[in-house]
Amino acid sequence: MRHITFWVFQMSVVLGVIFMSVAIFGELQLPTQAREISANQEVLARSTYSFAATAEPIDSNEVLARVNSQRILAGLASLQANAELEQIAQQRADDMQREAYYAHQSPVTGEQFSDILRQKQVGYRSACENLDMTFYTQTDAIVEDWLQSNAGHRECLLAPYASQAGYAVSSMKLDGNQIAYIVVAIHLSE
Repeated sequence: MRHITFWVFQMSVVLGVIFMSVAIFGELQLPTQAREISANQEVLARSTYSFAATAEPIDSNEVLARVNSQRILAGLASLQANAELEQIAQQRADDMQREAYYAHQSPVTGEQFSDILRQKQVGYRSACENLDMTFYTQTDAIVEDWLQSNAGHRECLLAPYASQAGYAVSSMKLDGNQIAYIVVAIHLSE
């Protein structure tokens, strides 16, 4: 009888969690544009859908500083800010904002960051790109999204070969005056 009671209790807990999750996600109504962007994603770092209380922008230099702190903790060299990579990252972030998508490849042009690197004749041995779409402005949370991601973001952030970086942020107003931020990080080795 104890085994049956135990299993009934366990199943009740599991079903309760499932029903509660469905109820919460059913009640969670992201603004229309945010749902469209999330639906078009290719790689999405784990994100918390809570909205920024203020309209203060995210400082891309602060994100790079947080990434460098993590790299130092991992025994890696800091990434050096590269103005040309920053321009390319900003071009990518602005394109996602303007065309209302969130992906490593543009659904409009088919371009990826590596295509832009080739067009601008940026020489490199290895390169990677991290994206994060976030509704908050805490830079630690953005870096933590990448560290916790199982989609290659951690590997890009902690790539031992990377020496140069370009970081950029673009923001967009959503329904109800809420703000979403798209963060683009490009790392490469020369």
